[in-house]
Amino acid sequence: MSFNFFFMDDCDDVQHSRIFSLTGIVVPSTKYRSIRDEFYTVLDWAIKPKENHLNLSPPEIHGSNLHPKLGFDGCEKVVDLVLKHQLQIFRVGYYSTKVLRSPFKGNQPPLLSMCWASLQTICQPIFEEEMLVPIMDGLDKKIVSQLSAPNKSMDVMRTFGYESGLSIRNSENVSEVFYADSYYSVLTQVVDMVSYLLHVTDWLRKDLDLTPFKMRLSEISSRLEPCIVREEIVEMRTLS
Repeated sequence: MSFNFFFMDDCDDVQHSRIFSLTGIVVPSTKYRSIRDEFYTVLDWAIKPKENHLNLSPPEIHGSNLHPKLGFDGCEKVVDLVLKHQLQIFRVGYYSTKVLRSPFKGNQPPLLSMCWASLQTICQPIFEEEMLVPIMDGLDKKIVSQLSAPNKSMDVMRTFGYESGLSIRNSENVSEVFYADSYYSVLTQVVDMVSYLLHVTDWLRKDLDLTPFKMRLSEISSRLEPCIVREEIVEMRTLS
């Protein structure tokens, strides 16, 4: 059975757009090596800063804290990489509204686990016949418990004959969640960039004040549209 990596990144912007989101890009295992190598060429200014010199520790790229030398051109190149390899993008977000928060009595809702459950639901066509290997940035215990626990529970239920109670079809084709330090994982850096660019698009949709810098990023973000398979931003409301 063939398999796909599913690199993920979360974005907490509840203070501005009120959206907490989880973005994933599907990377077929057959394309992984090419994409990895091509990403390093985006960092050629850091890896080969001068003749006969090779920097084996290039900087980590983050959307929310762009390296000055990456600039708009570097962002364009990352988007070019996604478009060239037709990487499928899935994204789910929730508005942090009073209705959503009220059942949790002042505590923060488990927004990450909610996004992860919804993300797996909309990704089901991907793992109908192929394995999906989710990889999340970082190794924070709060992140691990919200992502890994549900999938572990599904594995146990299937093993002991309770598969009929699962809402996610073909969940046996989703592996346990793996975690990566983005400094050492370039595909995690790619999804970080994609996640941030889509977050900038949220600001544009909501008519939030955009600096000239973010306005230019929103133009770059719009180029990702052909690769977005599903994007859902959920706002929970009471029935009147």
